[in-house]
Amino acid sequence: MAGWLSRQWLRSWLAEGAAAVRELPRFRRHRLVQRVYPREVLDRLLLLWAHRQELLDALDRLPQVLSHNDAFRRNLFLKSERLLAVDWAFLGPGPVGAELAPLVTASVAFLGMARDRWRDLEQTAVEAYLRGLDDSGWRGAPDQPRFGFAASSALRYGPGCVRLVLPALLDETAQPGVELLLGIPFHQVLELWAAICLEQARLADDAFTLLATLDL
Repeated sequence: MAGWLSRQWLRSWLAEGAAAVRELPRFRRHRLVQRVYPREVLDRLLLLWAHRQELLDALDRLPQVLSHNDAFRRNLFLKSERLLAVDWAFLGPGPVGAELAPLVTASVAFLGMARDRWRDLEQTAVEAYLRGLDDSGWRGAPDQPRFGFAASSALRYGPGCVRLVLPALLDETAQPGVELLLGIPFHQVLELWAAICLEQARLADDAFTLLATLDL
């Protein structure tokens, strides 16, 4: 395997954010923290974090495929009926289905898709991915890529993004930069982040449900 490919990408991403997740409960009463991480969502995020190793180990046991690892709307372009991808910095092996995590979640997070169409995008992406696997001759259980997507998204955009979100909630001087990046007022950013966190809690539930039935 080429030495420049990324390895254990999700584990590294979570390790970089571990300190922020440990700090998060200290600020549970902060006004803006409560907007993004209301009590139930925060409790579910911390439970997911406590059981992250179980999911990571299961993801490692899935079939591994070469993955872009950051293929979402801003990194994808349609030109002359050909799909082009940019920003290959995270290229490397990853579990089957995990590629859908940025495609769905990051596309919504960066406003490439309206969040009220989240479930439509998720369903369309998963079904198309399964068709692609079938067309390529893959005959594995369809719940494997479904689990790969759900577990990867929940970990990456749940606890994995606390280190990106928390500083902007606690430091007002960081908020204009977020508004500039997303192109919306910060109160709308809060609504977006809260919706994303809630969806990741749902996907975490889906991942554990699927894991209980998978033979890995």
